[in-house]
Amino acid sequence: MASTVDNITSGPAKILLGASQIPHTENGVGFKISPKNRMRNVDKFGVGNISVIHTGDDVRINTSLAEWSAETLAIVYNPGNNATAATGSGSGVRYIGVGRSAGYIYTTTTMDVVPYLSADATRGAYFEKVTPVGEFTVDHKADSDRLFAVEWVALVKESATDGELIGKIRLP
Repeated sequence: MASTVDNITSGPAKILLGASQIPHTENGVGFKISPKNRMRNVDKFGVGNISVIHTGDDVRINTSLAEWSAETLAIVYNPGNNATAATGSGSGVRYIGVGRSAGYIYTTTTMDVVPYLSADATRGAYFEKVTPVGEFTVDHKADSDRLFAVEWVALVKESATDGELIGKIRLP
């Protein structure tokens, strides 16, 4: 394998959900791929492992959205009652409702993580099905912006090719 410093990259990235770019991010975009596995052993070797069996992957994408907007609210809280286009309770207030009955199935979309730097634009990642999960946080402090810290989980797309069930990390 030849090594070259030309393969070292840095810089911010944008996120496309479906074909739409999400609002501005702050503190970067990161993803973590955690392969899950189990060890195989046989009586002859006691607890000595003889092979590793892949049991799946857990992929999470994290960022903070910097814009307080209807689009951002709809992105960070998937099960919310989206009333951003209408008015709420006659008050003229647009909102995302919080609280949903158990059993709601989150909607999914594709996610493309694309570096802003055009020279690196092909060195991103693509995930077939994502949805926001877990808690999201918003801080109201005098010394910082109000950011929506959000985590997405990437899900298996049943019709995808084995080895690409969740997505792809692109090379130039």
